[in-house]
Amino acid sequence: MVKKHKKVGAAKQTPPSRFLPLILSGVIVAVVIIAALIFFPQPDVEQSQEDIIIVAMVNDEPILLSDLDRQWYSMPPQSRLDMERDDLLEQLIEERLLMQEANRLNLTVSQQEVETLFQTQLMQAGVTEEQAAQSLLAQGMSVDDLKSMYFRQLSIARLFEETVEEQIDVSTPEIVSFYEENRELFFSEQMVTVRHILLEESVNASRTQELIDTILERLETEDFCDLVDEFSMDAGSVDNCGEYTFPREVMVPEFEEASFRLQPEQQEVVQSEFGFHIIRKISDRPEGYLDLSDRMIHINGEPTVRQFIEQVLLQEKASDIYTVYVQDLSSRASITRYMDVSGFDME
Repeated sequence: MVKKHKKVGAAKQTPPSRFLPLILSGVIVAVVIIAALIFFPQPDVEQSQEDIIIVAMVNDEPILLSDLDRQWYSMPPQSRLDMERDDLLEQLIEERLLMQEANRLNLTVSQQEVETLFQTQLMQAGVTEEQAAQSLLAQGMSVDDLKSMYFRQLSIARLFEETVEEQIDVSTPEIVSFYEENRELFFSEQMVTVRHILLEESVNASRTQELIDTILERLETEDFCDLVDEFSMDAGSVDNCGEYTFPREVMVPEFEEASFRLQPEQQEVVQSEFGFHIIRKISDRPEGYLDLSDRMIHINGEPTVRQFIEQVLLQEKASDIYTVYVQDLSSRASITRYMDVSGFDME
């Protein structure tokens, strides 16, 4: 680690559909954030009297006040401040419509897919299944309730994937137009790309110097990446050949100064609060506007500007198609709202 502040990373997940990010972000129904349930406990929900109160009927399928109540308390506190209860009811109606359509077309997902999403959420929240179960229980919910929610979300994503996703396409002129109209988004300050091997400082200074000398000698004939794998203690870069791309005032001073001063292919050993760094300069990137072929972050595997714009436009189109799709289902459905829940006290 060589940055001034701790770098926090998250595992990247590939959604099965362009619509899943919309669903998980709350376009259809707010996802339970397990970590929020643990760190922001909510009041217990009294459901015995609510179980028989119907707030809406969707094609002869009821939505109970207890359903609305349970969903309301599953949301993090900030989400409840940002949403009205009648808006949440409309989302539940939409979800019910979409699940009915998914069932009609036999497009629901498997339990294994649900389990995969559940485990991913646990990992990203940094909690165990037992911790999640205890927190859910305090809210009148169970792990099965949560998995049922995931089942609905994934099934709705599958519905869109199989029925309308092929309608989504982004053309080159659209990408170029977005790029030209939003060039300020693609301005990059001066940056450098370096690779380094981090060695922890030893109590025995002579032993540390011997190790540095050994590595420097081996670098004359061996691949830098191989020696990163063998020796580097920087967990944040070891899987990427020890590589960082960064502007000024991000890394610790000693690392930054050498990185900007060196010429490409030059290398140097510097000492910082993290230990000793064997730095090899890869390239300079002057400040200026990124081209469509440039990477947003100068690391292999990161999207180019073109790919970034394409994803933005695809998500916009997916959102528009979602809206039209739901409106069409609603126009052909029998929907009855039995009460105004906006003023109903669920607190």
